[in-house]
Amino acid sequence: MKRVPRPKIETELGTEIQCSRCKDFWPADGEFFYTARGKLHPWCKACYLNDEKVIQKAERWKESLRAARAARNEIGAFDA
Repeated sequence: MKRVPRPKIETELGTEIQCSRCKDFWPADGEFFYTARGKLHPWCKACYLNDEKVIQKAERWKESLRAARAARNEIGAFDA
């Protein structure tokens, strides 16, 4: 299956690519798109950060940090 390239336009700012979610064009750089292995994510950062699955994943990560911090504090309380 052949991949269809993302729509691009040339502006006074340089090359802009289209976000596959919101369909807006943004400069093709790390300020507007996340990168992985040298390639830009298909969604712009605004769409990515507002995705419900991404929000839930971030909340799970924050909760694991809170739990780890609480466990460390609890262990430290026994040492005192």
